[in-house]
Amino acid sequence: MQMSHKILYIEDDPFSRMLIRHILERAGYAVIEAADGLSGIQVALDQRPDLILMDIHISGLDGHEVATKLKSMPDLADTPIVALTASKAPGDRERSLISGCDGYITKPIEQATFVQQVRSFLEGAREMIDQAEANYYLREYRDKLADRLQAKVEELTRLNAELELRVEERTRELREAQDQLVAMQQEKAVVELANAVAHELRQPQTVILGLAELIVNDRYDKTQLEHALQSIIAQIREMSRLIDTMGQLTSYKTKTFGRDIRIVDLEASAERKDPASVPNPENAPAIDLAVLNYLRGTMGEATADLLDLYLSNASGLVADMRQEAAQGDSKLLFQAAHTLKPGSASLGAIPLAALCAEVEFIGRDSALVGALEKVAQVEAEYQRVKAALEATH
Repeated sequence: MQMSHKILYIEDDPFSRMLIRHILERAGYAVIEAADGLSGIQVALDQRPDLILMDIHISGLDGHEVATKLKSMPDLADTPIVALTASKAPGDRERSLISGCDGYITKPIEQATFVQQVRSFLEGAREMIDQAEANYYLREYRDKLADRLQAKVEELTRLNAELELRVEERTRELREAQDQLVAMQQEKAVVELANAVAHELRQPQTVILGLAELIVNDRYDKTQLEHALQSIIAQIREMSRLIDTMGQLTSYKTKTFGRDIRIVDLEASAERKDPASVPNPENAPAIDLAVLNYLRGTMGEATADLLDLYLSNASGLVADMRQEAAQGDSKLLFQAAHTLKPGSASLGAIPLAALCAEVEFIGRDSALVGALEKVAQVEAEYQRVKAALEATH
């Protein structure tokens, strides 16, 4: 028994593999297996067997094609290949030999002689075929391979056409999905822009309408009327600034408004240009009493609590501005000014709201040029507002 001989058996029937393995291992041979032609070629390359037994009718490449491929490989060209098949039709043996097989054994095998047949092929035995027969079966084999190649080309052409059709369908589906997504994003952008415009314009509109109502009802003397008109002009200019900002939009950036709503950040989305500053004459009062009185008329007794809340929040925001300007945090500086501005305008602190707008502008640039000086003006103006509000309690 030769334990050193390694035999590869290529067979797709597991019962046949088990039977041959049992016989050959009892005879002392090492047996490795493959269940189809392609894997058989790979196993042969990896394991370098001393002999290859192979069924002819296997899946994928058939036994003839596998034998031809194995004989074309330099490392396996001298390895004996023996067809082990149930095919007994005329010409089957010759077809196997001209394709690359060195022997032909039919099933069912005779156990008494099978091991001896295997041993003889390992020792160099080779079956031969008459040259005239070889030429005939070579032509037949050539035609078979040509027909098989043509069939494979036609199959690949068909599969390629099907694949192209699937790709076209999938591309169309993706394009439609993309169009729907773009439409949804456009709709979302319109909604967010509308919410932003409504949010930014509502504040000055409220002040203007309140002052206009007081003027119409003739509740002002000449001095109060002048202050009210100045406030209206200031609020209209703020609205004009917002409209100008919308005309300068060059990008799409959003910010949170409320709990779950996002709106367009008009200032961040526009090109950086000097803000249209609200007039802040030196003799302007810290608090426009017309605005404050309108607030009192609207809020009633709750006005006092509202003013206390404003002063409490404003004090912290002003301190935050000083800290962020000193630390160079443009984002937080902008946020503090942006938060203080509308509340100040709502109760009539128009000069303070204007200064907050200027700090917002500075905060959009990470360089923060002039930030500390402008925050100092905010601090001074806040003290004037605080004193004016406390005097009205």
